[in-house]
Amino acid sequence: MGSIRSRQSNPPFRMRVYGLLLFVFLILCAACFPTDLFAARIVRVGFYENSPKIFTAESGLPAGIFADIIRYIAEKEGWELRFVHGTWSQGLDRLEKGDIDLMPDVAYTEARGKLFSFHSDPALYSWFQVFSRRGSGIRSIPDLDGKRVAVLYRSIQQEIFDRIIRDFGLSVSFVTFSDFESAFQAVANGKADAVLTNRFFGAHHMRAYNLEDTAISFNPTRLFFAAPRDSDPAIPAAIDKHLREMKRNPDSVYFSSLAQWTSSPVFMVIPTWLKSTATLLAFLTLLGGILSFAFKRQADSRAAELTRLFDNAPMGLFFSGRDGTIKRTNAEALRMLGLESADILGEKVEDFIRRSGSKRDEKDAVTKESFSSEFHAEGKRKDGTTVPLACIVFPLTPSGKMLGTYTVFQDISLQAANEKRIGSIIRELNRTVSALKKSWEQTVLVLASLSEVRDPYTSGHQRRVARLAAAIACEMGMERRKARQVELAAMIHDIGKIEIPSEILSKPGKLSDIEYRLIQTHPAAGHRILQTIEVPWALAEIIHQHHERMDGSGYPRGLSGSDILMEARIIAVADTVEAMSSHRPYRAGKGIEAALGEVASQRGKGFAPDVADACLRLFREKEFRFDEEPGRIG
Repeated sequence: MGSIRSRQSNPPFRMRVYGLLLFVFLILCAACFPTDLFAARIVRVGFYENSPKIFTAESGLPAGIFADIIRYIAEKEGWELRFVHGTWSQGLDRLEKGDIDLMPDVAYTEARGKLFSFHSDPALYSWFQVFSRRGSGIRSIPDLDGKRVAVLYRSIQQEIFDRIIRDFGLSVSFVTFSDFESAFQAVANGKADAVLTNRFFGAHHMRAYNLEDTAISFNPTRLFFAAPRDSDPAIPAAIDKHLREMKRNPDSVYFSSLAQWTSSPVFMVIPTWLKSTATLLAFLTLLGGILSFAFKRQADSRAAELTRLFDNAPMGLFFSGRDGTIKRTNAEALRMLGLESADILGEKVEDFIRRSGSKRDEKDAVTKESFSSEFHAEGKRKDGTTVPLACIVFPLTPSGKMLGTYTVFQDISLQAANEKRIGSIIRELNRTVSALKKSWEQTVLVLASLSEVRDPYTSGHQRRVARLAAAIACEMGMERRKARQVELAAMIHDIGKIEIPSEILSKPGKLSDIEYRLIQTHPAAGHRILQTIEVPWALAEIIHQHHERMDGSGYPRGLSGSDILMEARIIAVADTVEAMSSHRPYRAGKGIEAALGEVASQRGKGFAPDVADACLRLFREKEFRFDEEPGRIG
């Protein structure tokens, strides 16, 4: 009996084994799983000195509007922030390399949109402004002729202001600095005559450096947190979500930060649409200055200059009061609509501007919206005819109170005609493809004509390259059908340049790094345009490869050797010879001998030896000339 009781009082052997296995399992789990598996997400945020938007406080920690915003979002999302200090230029470089996850205070441009990822809702709106020493006499853009202007290195301010200066035909020397404080100090010490900055930094620091703001304001700008191009989209999405929530709550961190760091109200009325035409964008930059100073300097001695800017603006302008009636207009608006002042003043904006798509017997309330908006409309002339317009409405709502509305409009008749012409060409292309089905040659010719509408110079270049490429193919013994395919591909090898701004394609002088990168996107753009067109040879891939080189030094994919199609190798040589030997709008040609010298020096390196030899024989033995009447192969 004693032995039976002893066995019953001890745990069974099987239970002891299970307990031991469980203990071992728990030990293995602790060893195998990292301790930070459920740790907070680390977000690296670059910052630089640009108070009050972002700067280093006396405590050594980042402070300012952007710092307050991202700290609030990080708290809500459970992120752990790690701030990385540097200059503005260093921050952009780190962002492009992926060394940081966010860079605050980045203005959106199309070029930056190709390099970085942006959230949708802007964190801040700003504009650019010029400050000078007190008593300098600088009051308008012409006063800067012959002056030295301090700017932030690699800033969008310098890029845009340089275009404005060139439009005025002025001579201005830009002095670059790594931060705005150094730029302001240079003006205070007489090493520069004026400084170009954003309105936040200028208003916050001008008194400390004994500077004053001038009447030169331009380019309303949207500011964002930028992320690396291929980064996790969850971070920008979270920023958008919290920004929208904060902007809807007047007691939020967003508005309390603005109140803490700025001394003037911030108006969230700048529109998101700034691309109707280049002229519209140029004028909106000017209007940004008019709007800011109209409320800040109503009693200032520069009111007369602002009035002149309004009256002489190159776009139509209406200013209407709270009752919606027009109180003021300018000469361009009267000219555009064929009216006199007496015909307009005291009348409703809707009597002269009707939104596109509305019925003729109904008038949409153009000026009664409480936020900025943009739309297309029809302008009613005095003689009863209509004119197509692009419009932007700026409600003036300081402190939430509606004072009136600016309606800005531009005649887009020429743009509409061009769109109609291009639309007609595209419709014709669709009809041709549908009717002829396998007539791929006709498709290529139509695409070539489309390139000519966009850029007649590109078309002439393509035709000459096509002639030489076809001749090289024949010289190499290609069958006539293959040589014809080379010729057709060469006729549209630069079709991807329809996505490149024309001012970059014809820019005199050296291209910037960003501009050169944009140019380098045209082979991929051409591939994207052509890849859906069914042709019995690798047309899209040939276009994709025509800037690749045999030694791997080309772009966009760095292909080399046998990975490059023969057709692309031929077009690469023909393209180089034509480009170097021919005149361009922005430089004289180097001549055919210089071009052939380049082919000879790159034989067996960038260019295939058999292609280079065939090209050299054509010119030196068979007297090939570009100026002969082009023929057709096959």
